[in-house]
Amino acid sequence: MAPILLYHKVCNFDPSGTWVTPSQFEQQMRYLHENGYSTITPYEISEKKEKTVIITFDDAYEDFYYNAFPCMQKYGFKAVLFAISKYVGQDNSWDVNFGAKKKLMNWEQLREVIKHGFIIGSHTVTHPELTRIPIEQVKQELLNSKIELEDKLNSKIDFISYPFGSYNQNIVKVVQETGYKLSFTSSPFIKENMVIGRMGIYIIDTLIDFKFKLSKENNIPYLFEAIKSHTINLFSHGTWIWKNFESFFKLH
Repeated sequence: MAPILLYHKVCNFDPSGTWVTPSQFEQQMRYLHENGYSTITPYEISEKKEKTVIITFDDAYEDFYYNAFPCMQKYGFKAVLFAISKYVGQDNSWDVNFGAKKKLMNWEQLREVIKHGFIIGSHTVTHPELTRIPIEQVKQELLNSKIELEDKLNSKIDFISYPFGSYNQNIVKVVQETGYKLSFTSSPFIKENMVIGRMGIYIIDTLIDFKFKLSKENNIPYLFEAIKSHTINLFSHGTWIWKNFESFFKLH
């Protein structure tokens, strides 16, 4: 299977840690291009092709449109963007942002990248941690986001990324029932029939780290990078605790 990379923000600074700089992203894309890599889509995930990679972006931040989209076009690459239907054109108020909110792509920007061969997937309606809400609410998050994205973008929504990478088998069943073909999580160690893991790319990653993330799964440098990516993702689960902490003090 081709390596599947997970990005969030491409910007000059963000307090979250889930970002890379525009120059860092440019260096990584240039490395892929100079070393003969091409991008494929999740529709081709079962095909055995050499030097292919799937590039994904969670949340569909506006900085993708300005900082990553032109770079990817320059090298002839495509990506999958997982959009949060309620927050399209809004900011990331669901997240712990320490007063530095980030804008997300609007509908017109999403339509434009689709015209250039990029794929849009669902990242739910409101970005909840799905394992912490009732299953009926999970169904609404998955189904309503799919319906709205397909309606507004006039494009089939076949893939979903789990917010915070959080899921269980009951949620996977709902994913299938609501018509998704495949789902993505944030841990590189996951590889199931309906759930595929991804390797996170972050500000702390050097170009050497990036090369290891593309390497075969059975070597020690890859394993180290996978553990690093998985560990960083674990911190995202603190968002639910922090947001509830904030809500408690607002009420009191």
